[in-house]
Amino acid sequence: MILNPAHETSTLLTVLNRCMTLADGLGKKHVVLTVDQALYCKLIEMHWMSDDFQEHIVLRMGGLHIALNFLKVIGKHMAGSGLSEIWLESGVLAEGSITKVMEGKAYGKGMRVHKLTFQALWRILYPQILDFLETHDVNKAEELKSATPSTYELEELLECNDMRNHLSKFFKQWCEEDATFSY
Repeated sequence: MILNPAHETSTLLTVLNRCMTLADGLGKKHVVLTVDQALYCKLIEMHWMSDDFQEHIVLRMGGLHIALNFLKVIGKHMAGSGLSEIWLESGVLAEGSITKVMEGKAYGKGMRVHKLTFQALWRILYPQILDFLETHDVNKAEELKSATPSTYELEELLECNDMRNHLSKFFKQWCEEDATFSY
């Protein structure tokens, strides 16, 4: 245990040096160090300044912060698209929560609302995909109709190469016909 604040430079240097000492003692060349976003920013600067650190330390931001950054990117990409208005009008999220989700600051709410949005889009697309399949491959259309959503049967069907090719053709056709669909 190091009884110093984690964000101080001396503490971070001690951790890096200790990691390298432990790796050397175990005969390992690299150490993977996973930290939160605030410490990652400070450690990456220290990492750039030292050749020893660059050779032996692999810095990685924690999974939660990576996910929050992805949510932030989605929020920036979808800004002005009307998505936040849909969430507000449907009562899925309140206005303050929408702002936090779009800024990538509310992981739980963000994951929930993006999953709901994804499910809603697939409910709209499903009948159109079935119509497309009925004109291109009746057998796949029947398989899709008979697959139950609560089993892996549907997942396996959607992952097979034939279905992927059909879905690719479906999306390509719709994207060419409708710019909004492409967005």
